Amino acid sequence: MKKKLDKKNITITERMKFTFIFSLSSTIIIHLFMLVNNLKNHDSLWHFYGDMDLSSSGRFTLKYLGSLSSYFDLHYLNLLISCIFLSLGLVLIIEIFNIVNKKNIIMFIVIYAAFPSVSGIFSYAFTADAYYISFFLTLLAIYISTKNIWYNIGAVFLLYVALGTYQANLTLAVTMVVVILIQRLMNNNNLDFKSFIKYIVTIVGGLLLYIIHFKIYQNKVGLTEYGGINDAGVINFETIYLAAQKAVNAFNIFIFNNYSFTNLFEKLNLLYILLVLITLLIFVLTSKIKFKNFTLIIMLIGLCPFYLYLIYFVSPSVFYHVLMLQNIPLMYLIGIFILETNIFKSEIIYKVINKVAIIILFLIAFNLVVITNIYYEKLSLINNYTNSLMTKVSYEIENIQRNSPLVDSLLVIGNPTTHINLVESYNTKVPYNVGIGNIVFNEYTTTLYLNNFLGHELKTMDIQSEFVEINAEEINEMSQWPLSDSIKVIDNTIIIRFE
Repeated sequence: MKKKLDKKNITITERMKFTFIFSLSSTIIIHLFMLVNNLKNHDSLWHFYGDMDLSSSGRFTLKYLGSLSSYFDLHYLNLLISCIFLSLGLVLIIEIFNIVNKKNIIMFIVIYAAFPSVSGIFSYAFTADAYYISFFLTLLAIYISTKNIWYNIGAVFLLYVALGTYQANLTLAVTMVVVILIQRLMNNNNLDFKSFIKYIVTIVGGLLLYIIHFKIYQNKVGLTEYGGINDAGVINFETIYLAAQKAVNAFNIFIFNNYSFTNLFEKLNLLYILLVLITLLIFVLTSKIKFKNFTLIIMLIGLCPFYLYLIYFVSPSVFYHVLMLQNIPLMYLIGIFILETNIFKSEIIYKVINKVAIIILFLIAFNLVVITNIYYEKLSLINNYTNSLMTKVSYEIENIQRNSPLVDSLLVIGNPTTHINLVESYNTKVPYNVGIGNIVFNEYTTTLYLNNFLGHELKTMDIQSEFVEINAEEINEMSQWPLSDSIKVIDNTIIIRFE
């Protein structure tokens, strides 16, 4: 297996072929349930067809990358393209870190492909392909940035395109560079400041191009308040302090379940961190790595909440969710580096560390596969329960419209999901995943579901609060669904009371 690539040309090696084939096949197998079942989430309701123009959210290039599979929500095709570009990205990660052992390559690929961020993005199938193309472009930018000045310029542009599709790619690029630094420190290699300067030029240059585009659009057109986009760039001492607090809290909640350690996921993460710290301590005590390097590695690991959740420092009010955490699986590479090292292979202590690391990483990989399928089982149940509830609602609406054909508006009182009861374990036994949740939860999503899935042509009310105020007495007398008087007609408007 060829270990190094030509410095000027990108050549396809046997390792690249193996990594791609295994990545693609394992990703398809891990996410097979999602690929072959057309499961929807709340955002799918209005994305049967859309040009993906989310420039108002700062995603200026999303519509171009999303056009590859057309603007239709072609579930299987979108996810298949996503699997391909995810696999291409994993090829670049393996090449950048020069992972040689096939077993280690397999382990990391499964960990990454099964990480919650992947199932989260796959639940938004209509845009998953564009996200994973941008994922690949981000890694390609890092991969080519150290080759020569022309590659470096190209890398800047690629990163700009990636950030214009999904701003969270910034954290992916930064985390890649940090982990590259950790690997060099673990191997006692020279830091090669020239290469790191090129990495910095790529990240700063790509970010600068994006900021210029962002500011021009913000001044001329304006941006949405959704997700804290309009607050991007508001940086001062107070916002930095709050961002640091949010980053630490978010990291602890996701990785350690807020230190409750009730589930296998957070227990394995704790064991993994202990493994890394103990191994590094043994390395420095046996003079296998320099104490200065050890100190820097510990510092970089300790600071991980801040670069893993970097967007908090860019946009203070950002809503951070699992789709933005594609950089976290890179931290498991440190365990892979331990398995790759040969610094005391003949010693018994190496064999012990090696076996423990393999067991922990294998368990992490397998547990993530299980978590992925729990997510999809939950989403499948939500889809089934939602369809059952909305079918019953549809039947009642059809009965009303047979007698009153002019009735075409819908008003929903309360949240329909109060009548969709899942086993609580689906919410408490796995990390929270924003894409794996309720489909209908208000008047707008209920109307979209009834129209797009059950063939109705209903409208939502323009001035809901005024209508409710005028008819408050009559509405308050209504019972809750599914009682017979939980649905009625007032002024050609169907009112359904769920709560």
